[in-house]
Amino acid sequence: MAWLAGHLLRNGSRLEAGDIILSGTLCAPTPISAGDRLVADLGELGRVVVDVS
Repeated sequence: MAWLAGHLLRNGSRLEAGDIILSGTLCAPTPISAGDRLVADLGELGRVVVDVS
């Protein structure tokens, strides 16, 4: 986060209170709502299913 904060500051931006920082993700976060079903298929490791209530 220190690197990110410095990088943003050098480029005229900054982290704000409430900003979400994701470490190690390759895609943007996806909003979820009650009633959604999330499935992560990890191949040989198996699947994870979450029903959001």
